[in-house]
Amino acid sequence: DGSDPAPAGDALPGSLNQVFAPSADEWIVRRLKASPDVERIVVTADRRLAGRCRHHGARILSPGKFVRACAEPDPEAAGSEKT
Repeated sequence: DGSDPAPAGDALPGSLNQVFAPSADEWIVRRLKASPDVERIVVTADRRLAGRCRHHGARILSPGKFVRACAEPDPEAAGSEKT
């Protein structure tokens, strides 16, 4: 939440993109409403935001579940290492 502290440079493909908005919750909900994606996931521990996002069709992951999911090995990558 807040104003952009520095001008944004050109983001590299596949890199993270920082967004600054007066209200992060409102920005997230607006993005959900505008998203054509069938599967939308929001990572949050904020119950009120989670409820609003579910209302717009998002699946909610807790930060802990998100971190654990990121740490899980990719089964396809593991299978490709065996030759």
